Order: sequence, then structure tokens, then C-alpha cells
Amino acid sequence: SPAGSAMTYSWSIPGASPNNSTAQQPAVSFSNPGSSVITLVTTSPGGCSDTAQSTVTIYPLPDAVFSAPAVCFGTATPFTNSSSVIAGGSLATYNWSFPGATPASSTAPNPIVNYASPGQHSVTLIVSTTDGCHDTLLQTVNVLAMPAASFTTAPICFGEQLQLHNQSTITPVNDPINYFWTIQGGSPSVSTAFEPQVSFSSPGSSSISLVATSLSGCSDTANFTVVIHPVPSSAFSAP
Repeated sequence: SPAGSAMTYSWSIPGASPNNSTAQQPAVSFSNPGSSVITLVTTSPGGCSDTAQSTVTIYPLPDAVFSAPAVCFGTATPFTNSSSVIAGGSLATYNWSFPGATPASSTAPNPIVNYASPGQHSVTLIVSTTDGCHDTLLQTVNVLAMPAASFTTAPICFGEQLQLHNQSTITPVNDPINYFWTIQGGSPSVSTAFEPQVSFSSPGSSSISLVATSLSGCSDTANFTVVIHPVPSSAFSAP
């Protein structure tokens, strides 16, 4: 061969981008699945040529899609898998990864998991078709902080005021909590104060309920029965 001469290549690739090339090993992409008859004409420095043809199959790519609602901590998180593949393909496998959850992984189409802590959690889903094509989606789900309602009090004598001591908590600790008290037979009978004081019109017992609710709507309830003791009546006489 003359110095500096080389083989030349002429590719014809219907449906591809680019659809023709003179590179020795071109890289192309297809906008639609299906098949393409590819033609390669190789020409020697002396002008001799040869033609080769081959049909390639372009399999459809799946689309990984899922969603999950924000749930209160302690409630299981259900995942809804909406992954799909266009006509001509079929989904075969699902591979989930749930760091910080139980289970930490799953191959179920629509798994349900429980997280060990509130907050934002990353979730990865890899879907694969029967042809071996796959797609990956990474997104976060939210587990809302859950308050823990708690309070203390002590029995009182009739005529005294009952002081309620609110010991409710939430994590993170700076999340606001709204409170709703229900005090059977008390005055007031309901309250939204942090630690209300209550009086009673008669001795006996009172069922007290505290509902602690976060700004996200997660709530917890604590109940306690307090005793209001009757006051003895002192009397005596002397001759």
C-alpha cells in the first residue's frame, strides 16, 4: 500500500444518530426501540471494497417510577411502584434499597418498610426488563416526627387546684407541638395551654386526656385518672 494510505469505512445506520459515519468504530444512539439493518462498506487503499450487513435489535428501556406518602414515625411506609416499559418490553425484576429501614432491601413490586428514625431517607429502585435493560431512580421519602404525649399530676383535696405537668417530647426537640386537654368534670373542661390549672366542683375522680400534635399532624394521646379527695368536716362539742 502507498505510504499514508489506509482503509476507509462507510457506515449506514438507519434510525440512529448519527445515521452514517466514516469512523472505524462509531458510537450511535437510537431514539426508538426496534431493529436496524446496518451496512458497512470497507474500501482498501487500492479501491477494492466489500460490504457487510447485520441487523441489530434495540430493546425498549424501562422507566423507574415510584412514590411513597409522608408518614408519622412508627407507621410503616408503603411504596407504590409505577414503573413501566413501552410495548414490546416486559418488566422482570425490582431491586429496592432502603438505608435505615427494615427490611433494608426488597425485590417486591410494592414493598412496605419501617424506618428506625424520623427524617428524610434516600430510596433507590432499579427496574430491569426481560431483555436485560434497566433504569434507576433515587429519591427521598419523609418520615415525620412523632410526639410522645406524657403528663403527671397528683391527687388533690376538694377545693384545691389541680396542676398538670406536661412532659411531652418530640424529636427533633425544636419541633413545635400543639396540646389539647380534656378534663372530665373540671373547670376548664378543655384547654390548649401547656400546663393548665384545673378546679373541680365536687370530689371524686376525673379522667384526663392529653393529645399532643405536631405541626405535621402526627399525634399521640396520654390518659390519666386523678382523684379529688373529699374534705373532712371537723366538728366537736363541749359541755
